[in-house]
Amino acid sequence: MIKIQANFLYFLAISLVFFSCGKKQEVFNNKEYHIQFDELVHFVKNHPSLIKTNEARSGKYCVYTDAKVQYGIDYCMNVADLLPNPPKTIVVEGYGKTVSAAAKAAYVISLENPQNQIQAYEAIDVKKFIKKPGEWSAFKVVLPLKPQLLDPNNLIKIYAWNFGQDPVMFDDLSIRFE
Repeated sequence: MIKIQANFLYFLAISLVFFSCGKKQEVFNNKEYHIQFDELVHFVKNHPSLIKTNEARSGKYCVYTDAKVQYGIDYCMNVADLLPNPPKTIVVEGYGKTVSAAAKAAYVISLENPQNQIQAYEAIDVKKFIKKPGEWSAFKVVLPLKPQLLDPNNLIKIYAWNFGQDPVMFDDLSIRFE
């Protein structure tokens, strides 16, 4: 009787391990990425917006934009990677810093089709969240994902965009799929 119970427990344990180790599709609901640009320096060498500076909010590197470097490092993902259980929103939080109150820049989330046409777009202008030039200020951008826009061929892009002359820096991003 004890040997049968031991064999049954062994069979149960093996079954649980076998079925739990099967191929699983990653679900992005409530998936979160934290990006401190020091971690990316070796992946995106020589990207013009990734700079080593004493100005970074944390670490040594941050994203720098100005009139010559208009776009910061992109985060890109195919909508197909979010399926079959797509999130309802994308939330990006981070910190920005300007050197001038006249700075013109935004942090952007866009959803684009294969022809690079924007299907959905949300951005926050630095004037809405930077209280005082020279100091890091928190921002948050939220893009709702309507089901009709979730074509597997569409691309999600998240990036800094400087449409002015003055330098603007970004650091310590958090990207969440909810």
